[in-house]
Amino acid sequence: MQDIANKLNVSKVTVSKAFNNSNDISVSMRENVLKTANDLGYNYISAKRFMVGVLTSSIFLEKDESFYTKIYKTLTEDSNMYNLQLLLNVVSDSDQESLKLPYILESGNVDALIIMGQLRREFVKYLIELDIPILLMDFYYRGVKADSIISNNYQASYEITSHLIDYGHKNIGFLGNIKTTTSIQDRYLGYVKALLENNIELNSSYLMKDRDEEQNFIKIKFPNNLPTAYVCNNDHAAYMLIDELKKLGYKVPNDISVVGFDDLYYSDYSVPKLTTVRVDRQDMAKMALRRILKRIIEKDVEIKRFVINPQCIYRDSVSKIK
Repeated sequence: MQDIANKLNVSKVTVSKAFNNSNDISVSMRENVLKTANDLGYNYISAKRFMVGVLTSSIFLEKDESFYTKIYKTLTEDSNMYNLQLLLNVVSDSDQESLKLPYILESGNVDALIIMGQLRREFVKYLIELDIPILLMDFYYRGVKADSIISNNYQASYEITSHLIDYGHKNIGFLGNIKTTTSIQDRYLGYVKALLENNIELNSSYLMKDRDEEQNFIKIKFPNNLPTAYVCNNDHAAYMLIDELKKLGYKVPNDISVVGFDDLYYSDYSVPKLTTVRVDRQDMAKMALRRILKRIIEKDVEIKRFVINPQCIYRDSVSKIK
């Protein structure tokens, strides 16, 4: 502890308090102490380790949906730095509907919850009434009093749709079920804003679903007259769309341009490689750990929504209108 204290120019007492989750020091100071300990290769044993439950739905952990598995992987890898122990609980749709208490909460040993993906509004409100610190990961609900961390889906979708418009596209479709999550809704609204800004009429026949209302993937139904470009709600949907277009004899991007979202492995596997939006999932996870620790230690801290700005990645799936 003295070595760490010397490195940071603080007292050994401060280092001890950091290891033991004391309320007497700030979260940022505690972060600096634990990071320095890790950088110096030191192990430490804390008097208290906080238990954080991670709640999600099975649809967000499917083998082909790596967005949330990457977030959870980062959460687990970095949790030790914050002296947090994670417990995963997959909540069924029926349990959400019946407001059944997640099994990890039955013991009463969980200090906080991270809800990852999106669970039903009424179920989230029910959990908040339990008076336990809660953080919403990649979604939010109006009127629900909980911290949330989201990517700026609206702005990013607006930017990537505008990219298609800059390339001369005016007939632009959207692939995704906008009832699935608030993230997809925001992506759809960003797409709509780009059309409105450029006086392009929204064609309802260009709006297609990749999933049904139970969140199962479905066969894509194409309109009679295809648009020249598609904005997809994620890279998996874009990958499936390109495959279906090829079966119909269309070439991407020569005949139809396609953009995705999230920058998952589909964007590299796709032929051509996808123009997409890169969401920094590691930053989201690290911010979640910092915030949930702060919420545990400082229960009265102001509720906030944190927004991470994604980045457009331009590859080969878009071409200019000839």
